[in-house]
Amino acid sequence: MLRREIWVDGSGRVFRYNLGYINHLIYAGDDSRVLGDDSANGCHHRHYRGKITAVRFESFEQIGSAPPKSGIGWRRRVDVRKTEIQVEREDRFFDRGRRLARAADQGDAIPPSRVVAFEDVESLLHVLTAKRVLLLRQVNQTPASISVLAKKLNRVETR
Repeated sequence: MLRREIWVDGSGRVFRYNLGYINHLIYAGDDSRVLGDDSANGCHHRHYRGKITAVRFESFEQIGSAPPKSGIGWRRRVDVRKTEIQVEREDRFFDRGRRLARAADQGDAIPPSRVVAFEDVESLLHVLTAKRVLLLRQVNQTPASISVLAKKLNRVETR
């Protein structure tokens, strides 16, 4: 899984980022993050199979064009009913990331959005099962708490 998360403040300025290539088949530690960059705790650093090293931060664009990074999410309240789920080629995924990175580097506000991108239809269908589609449809029709959704969809766990 490729993950790209950019947290923005109320004016659309980036204050934190997290980019990562996640694959539990390659590396099980560090939440299966094989490779990634982030700015947690106020410093820029790179993860590689559990090893963390400080990196010199020059620009988001430079980081976003490095080897495998990630999907995109925002730490701003975004209506999840407006999440876009799509199949997107890897080159288009990184092009989109570079455009966002250039905007961040220039101090431009980053428009709020929520996109979940899959490399191919097979990957999408592996994650988006029939029961999950029903759940998404229900949330789209009438947003509710997890417990209410579970009851409506007969997915209450019995103990």
